[in-house]
Amino acid sequence: MQFTNLAIESTVKTEISMSIKTIAVSLVDIERQDAVMNAAFSLAASHDAHLLGVYAVPSPYGIAMPASFGAISADVDNSRYFEDKLDDTKTRFEEAARRHDVRAEWRRADGQTGLLADPMLKHAAHADLIIAGQVNASTSNTIEPDFIERLVLESGRPVLIIPNMGDFKTVGTNVIIGWNATREAMRAAFDAIPVMKMAGRVELLWANARDEPDIAGDLPGAELAAVLARHDIK
Repeated sequence: MQFTNLAIESTVKTEISMSIKTIAVSLVDIERQDAVMNAAFSLAASHDAHLLGVYAVPSPYGIAMPASFGAISADVDNSRYFEDKLDDTKTRFEEAARRHDVRAEWRRADGQTGLLADPMLKHAAHADLIIAGQVNASTSNTIEPDFIERLVLESGRPVLIIPNMGDFKTVGTNVIIGWNATREAMRAAFDAIPVMKMAGRVELLWANARDEPDIAGDLPGAELAAVLARHDIK
């Protein structure tokens, strides 16, 4: 009788929900903080998510064997820059949390090196999503050029990159999936399902399908569209 009950219970249909409940936002892009915060709070509010505001502070002595005194001086200046901006950033983050009525948590992330990606990766490890601003190499000399690249490649978490131009008070209203059935495209598309479920419009784009007929098939992207439809994504 017990075995029969177990067999019956195993056939009960259960639904696995995919959702975003913890978001980590990088606040180190001082010049673009408003745009990055707007996007982060908008997404957190729409998903009823807990928002971690991560403010990384690099070590002033991050280079163990500097080639010159200039290297140490640069690290000290960079660390002092982020220390000076910390209180103002924290105040603005907490005010935005009250304004958007979002559960938010401020985190100072002290680095052991002169790099910002290291402490950011540590604090974002347990988030469902990481949000960070695109590094503008032509204007920023405080953030390492490969900051975003390291978040994408080393975090193991999906990363939403906010462009270094424009303001984004809403996020995910219109979604375009860049698709070519590769491992990277699959990971990006399936990680974005929680966002697409709340979008008003979702489009699937395979730019070079004619160049890859064996992979694309007669109707490129049809299989992915069918899978997404089962998640109620039109």
